[in-house]
Amino acid sequence: MITKKLLISSALSALLLIGCGGGSTSTTTTGYLVDSAVANVDYDCLADGQLNQTTGPDGAFRCTNMTQVRFRIGNLILGEMNALPSDKYLFPQDLIGVARDSGIDDNRVIAMAQLLQSLDSDGNPSNGIVIAQETKTLLVEAESNFNPDDVALYLESASINPEHIRTREQAREHLRETVQAVIGQTTQSIPDTPTTPTTSETPTSPTTPETVTTLTPSVPS
Repeated sequence: MITKKLLISSALSALLLIGCGGGSTSTTTTGYLVDSAVANVDYDCLADGQLNQTTGPDGAFRCTNMTQVRFRIGNLILGEMNALPSDKYLFPQDLIGVARDSGIDDNRVIAMAQLLQSLDSDGNPSNGIVIAQETKTLLVEAESNFNPDDVALYLESASINPEHIRTREQAREHLRETVQAVIGQTTQSIPDTPTTPTTSETPTSPTTPETVTTLTPSVPS
């Protein structure tokens, strides 16, 4: 009889735990990939074991554990994030690992901005950047890490319309205005023109400058 009572008591306890979600919950954190909001970029929550996710229309990505998040465009690995910035925005500078203000003239940052903006499906990154699925498939065949010297090759492989290809100057200016529009003035004023010359090869593209409007995704407080 005692054994039977114990079994019944154990079963009831198990049911109560199930009804309460096992007594524990996991919290998902949201971040935003931006150079304009960057949509349909692949990401992997490596610490969670949740792979093959894609950023939302506002650039949103979600993981329970933000200590190891990898960002990809198909098989092209842009980089990994080891901690979500306190403002919850992730810029190319953050992926490269340089300061958002002084790092804007880093060759790798400009190259990544140039790639993201040039891959935009409608060729107008000022209204948000969307990477088409076909573009992701064409970009690179085998898994590889982003190389700033191969931007022209990536764009050729993806069959990007030459009229959509951004110059380095256009890419830098768009990123500069995005940083200041999204998070305001940084600790140092980001100069309108590069502080150091850049020498990386630039793909052929229109030279007409454009006015960049804001694209701020909403971040919960």
